[in-house]
Amino acid sequence: MDTAIVETKHHRQQFLSATAQARMELDMRVYLVDLDGDMHDLRGQKVAQPLVYHNDNYAAGQHLARTLRAAGSNGIAYDSVRRTGGDCVAVFRPPLLSNARQERHLCYVWNGQEVETVYEKREIGNGSQF
Repeated sequence: MDTAIVETKHHRQQFLSATAQARMELDMRVYLVDLDGDMHDLRGQKVAQPLVYHNDNYAAGQHLARTLRAAGSNGIAYDSVRRTGGDCVAVFRPPLLSNARQERHLCYVWNGQEVETVYEKREIGNGSQF
């Protein structure tokens, strides 16, 4: 889950910054799914394919993904570019995913310049207790 937070935090910051969004709290959900399919495994390829693993320019990675998808690939397993040791998966065939369920509810606190805090929202009891 740490990798998902680091990756989504980066992309939310880019969007909120580009739209000059004022301070806000952004609800985010973590979903778990079952994946049944073989992926093209690009993990460990950062040195061999630096353009595919570029931090901000996605052109080479998107081109590779389009090529693999057109050739019938189910998707790609790859190293996170924002969290060392983190793994990511890009799934090209949605039917390979099943049993989606919410795992937790997070809040990203945007201060107008960056997501400064991420915290978990959770129920502490039902309404009749309070």
